[in-house]
This record gives sequence, structure tokens and C-alpha cells, in this order.
Amino acid sequence: MASAEELDLIPEHPPHARAFEAFEHVLHQIKHTILASRHDWDKHEPKMWSLARETADHDLVAFDIKDDLVAIRTAQTAYGVIIFGKIRIRAIKLDAHEQLAPGAVEKDVHGKIKVEMKNGKVNDDLYGFIHVRIHDPPGDAEEDVKFHSIFTDEGKDKDGENNGFYRAIQPNSKPLEFFNDHRLGASFDMASSKKTQQKAQQPPQDLLTKWATRLVIGLLVVAIGSWLDAIKSRWYVFDPTFLHELAQDAIRSAPHENDTASMIQHIVANLTATYPSTQKQIKINPYYAEPSEWVFNNAGGAMGAMYLIHASITEYLIIFGTPLGTEGHTGLHTADDYFNILTGEQWAFRPGALEKERYTPGMVHHLPRGTAKQYKMHEGCFAMEYARGWIPLMMPFGLIDIFSSTLDLPTLYHTVRITGREMLGNLLIGKI
Repeated sequence: MASAEELDLIPEHPPHARAFEAFEHVLHQIKHTILASRHDWDKHEPKMWSLARETADHDLVAFDIKDDLVAIRTAQTAYGVIIFGKIRIRAIKLDAHEQLAPGAVEKDVHGKIKVEMKNGKVNDDLYGFIHVRIHDPPGDAEEDVKFHSIFTDEGKDKDGENNGFYRAIQPNSKPLEFFNDHRLGASFDMASSKKTQQKAQQPPQDLLTKWATRLVIGLLVVAIGSWLDAIKSRWYVFDPTFLHELAQDAIRSAPHENDTASMIQHIVANLTATYPSTQKQIKINPYYAEPSEWVFNNAGGAMGAMYLIHASITEYLIIFGTPLGTEGHTGLHTADDYFNILTGEQWAFRPGALEKERYTPGMVHHLPRGTAKQYKMHEGCFAMEYARGWIPLMMPFGLIDIFSSTLDLPTLYHTVRITGREMLGNLLIGKI
């Protein structure tokens, strides 16, 4: 990398046609770097861009090369020409002391920021400037021009230590001089260094307090979780044995073994009679025959359709299945799950087992909380699924495939609509 001693910089002079073309080619990078530098420095040393403190981002970079590139210095090297440019920032007006002048910027009918003239020329003593370095390799191709950096002035004393002076926007009196890489990396390194120093200087008692606080919060979360886990059963209404017997009775009462519709009708009619709405003990959704009450469910790689019979904070009861067959991961849940097979077959398997588990109509597949399996539902398999525990904790598993895979937003809407309606309806009658 070239140094100031190695370069023979031509004195500052107005830009020529090739300079205009070169800077125009990297204009987007210049503006992007200015805004990125400003936002980065503002996080840890606002003095650097303090002259722009009242200037919006879009006004800060509201310059164009043709009108606002006012001067350049160049140096020839073996690998091309290094060009230092001085770009006027129209939105930054300075007073006689080179401090930010009060007053809002004025714009013409086209939205361009006006500049003040003196003797037929722009009065550059009133404006701030950005110093930019680019590299123009040998040849005439504009696409070869490379943006290098912008100048951010960090005043240093004779020992190389910063003297508290920071300035990215220069007055007109500041001459174009050689500078090397002052891109974001330097400021990022400074921020990291400051954070490291602050951490190293942090008193031991502060670190002890911080970790003690985290430990207390962690223990509190565990205690609340244990307490909620201990009391959840007081809101259970359904009994797994009763539901298993109901599923078996529905199978026996069906005209034939694959009459899923009559089985669902039998289950819903029995539950509605057992838990009438007049008792206000639990809310049952009786609209199994309405297509709008059925929704797709993609979870753990498996796909089927479900009809929600009941949903509350601690229990849900659904009909789930598919005439096509599916397989996937059961998920790892904090609730117990009871899968009562009505039609078809379900197979299951857990790591370490060398033979499959097989569940046929009338059987129940119990998945204790905290366990997971691979499962497969064969063609025409439908089941009545009952889960008991803190049901909201199961919802991410049931919905995440919509965001990561299917993007089926109508299904998301109907799932949330039906589940929310049933949970709210149960909460209104005191069913948690």
C-alpha cells in the first residue's frame, strides 16, 4: 500500500473530465460509506459526525459529482492513479468559526438543496466537505475504478494518542492531503477496543452482582415453571380412559370399518351430551360437518387435516388424519398426547428400537411428554388426538412449517381463528 512519502501528489486543482467520470462511477459506494460511517461513529463517538447532527441522511448525501466535486489531487503509481477528491456537502453550512451554522437548508422546486453564491461562484467557505480517495487503474474502462475510503480525522498528539478531536466533515480551509484507509474497520476496531477496556475495568463486585442477578432470575423462572406444572391438572376435564372408550364405541357403532364421518358424528354427539353447554363446564365445537372448520396441519414434516373439537389452555381434542398417508416427527412436547386410532394404521419408532410399534383401530398411542418418535400414518388413517398440559407451548411446533416451508397464510389465518375462538370461548366460562 502506497504511503505519503512514496507518492508525488499534484497540488490541489479543479477536477478534469476523467476525474468526474471516475467519481461518478463510485458515487453509490461513496454515499453508502458516508451513511454507514456516520451511524457507526454515532454509537461510540458522536463528535466525529457532530456537524451533521441536525442533518437527515438523505440530505447528507444529497450531492452530485458534476456540481459538488470541487477539487482533486492525483498521484501516478505503477498500478494506476490515486485520486483524492473534495466533495461539497450542500446540507452542512458553517459559520465564520467553522462551526455548524443555524438555519434549515433551502431547496429549489426540484428538491435540490440551494447553495449561496459569491461573485458568480459558490461561496465554498460556507460549506462542509468530505474528502474521498479512489483508485483509477490503467486503461480507460470506468468499471475498473475502485472506491477506497473517506477521510475521518482523528486528531493525534505527538505520542500518537487521540487528543479528543474528531471530524469527518471538513471546512473549506482544510486542504486535501494524503490519507490511508479510514473506512469502517478502524471505527469498528475502536468500538471493540473500548468495550474490551470497559469490561476489563469493570469492578469484580459488579460482575458478581450481574451473575447473581442472572442466577436469581433463572431460579425464579424454574420455580414458576415447576409451580405451574404442579397445578395444571386442576383444570383437566377430559379423562384419557373415557376418551379411549368413546373412540372404541364410535368404531363399533359405525356402519362399516372405514366410515370415518359416522365415527366423528358419534364422538361429537356423545361429548355434546356429556358436556352440555348449559353446564358451562367445557365448550365443545359441534360443527364437524362444516368444511370451514377443517384446516391443513403441517408439523414435523407430516401433513394432514384437523378438526378442532375442543381447545383450552390445558387441553385440546382434535380429529386428525389424511386419506393419502403421511409421516414425520412427533415433536418434543411438554404435554402428554393420546392418539386414538379410528381408521387405518399408525406405525411409530423411537431411536434404539429395532422393530416398529403398530397401532390399529381401537388402540391408543400414548406419547408421554418429553419423548419423541418417528411416526407414519398409512392411507386412510384418522385418529382422535387428545393432549393435556400447557397447550400454548405446543403451538410453535404446529405452526412453524407455515413460515419455514409451506407459506400457506390462509391456513395460518384459519388455524389461529378457530383455535383462538375456542380458547377464548372456554376462558369466558372459566375453563383454563
